[in-house]
Amino acid sequence: ELKDELLAAVALVALTSIDMRLSPSSKLVCSDASNTAEAAVAADIPRELTAEFQRHALQKGLWARLLQPGAAYMREKSLLEEDEELPQGCYESHPLWQEAART
Repeated sequence: ELKDELLAAVALVALTSIDMRLSPSSKLVCSDASNTAEAAVAADIPRELTAEFQRHALQKGLWARLLQPGAAYMREKSLLEEDEELPQGCYESHPLWQEAART
């Protein structure tokens, strides 16, 4: 017991002197996935821009929570009407992402 506790303490010592506030990366990575495919792209951008993108990023799991399981199945089979895919029939993306997609 004591040996396990000491090993855990030794392993955690390194975390006590690490600044967990990392600076933003200069590489922007965007990914998307569905039930049938995955995609990802990367681009080099200024670190300041990465920090701004992080402030406006979608929270993980947002899209997974939008459709109930039955509706998700119907969408996968192309049986769900387009206006039923999003809550109240719409979702407005942040203007930052709209501009980034255009350029």
